[in-house]
Amino acid sequence: EHGLIPALDDMLAGRADFYSDPKACYKFLYAICVQYFRTKKMRDRIGAVPTPTPGSDIRRVAGLFTLVSAMKVAYRLYEERDHRKILHFENPTAIPLITGDQPVINLHASYGKSVPQDLELYYPLSPTRAMALVKASTRIPKTLTEDAVRQFNDQMVKSSHEQVFSNSVQHLESLC
Repeated sequence: EHGLIPALDDMLAGRADFYSDPKACYKFLYAICVQYFRTKKMRDRIGAVPTPTPGSDIRRVAGLFTLVSAMKVAYRLYEERDHRKILHFENPTAIPLITGDQPVINLHASYGKSVPQDLELYYPLSPTRAMALVKASTRIPKTLTEDAVRQFNDQMVKSSHEQVFSNSVQHLESLC
């Protein structure tokens, strides 16, 4: 996770220069994929996959599975980096961006209805800033409207396992 700190500092300042540096780019992609795969929700989902081998339990190797999955997805994203971009979002609204115990989410998540056919990662950086790693053709306004903030927050709530976090008690209560 320490590999994410330099990129977080840059993104909070509205920069993504690291994405054009091959070494820094891979460190960022791996760190964000670790954030995506390391959560309790992902471990629970991995543990729920039936195994064809009697007596085996994938949960015993969930930590290794998480690291390998993060590495494989990060490598794939790295290979596709010329076809993807990092978007920075500014939230000037009175509604704060929230995060949860699944801090990195797939914008194409289907919430158990089907397997997502695409991967674009969203990561709130603060109540007023967020980033997304998306296909180069994706168009999302950089300045968020209240509706867009609500949509991102709704996705964060749906993707969370047990907890969501905000800098506003009133906003958390309104989500309940």
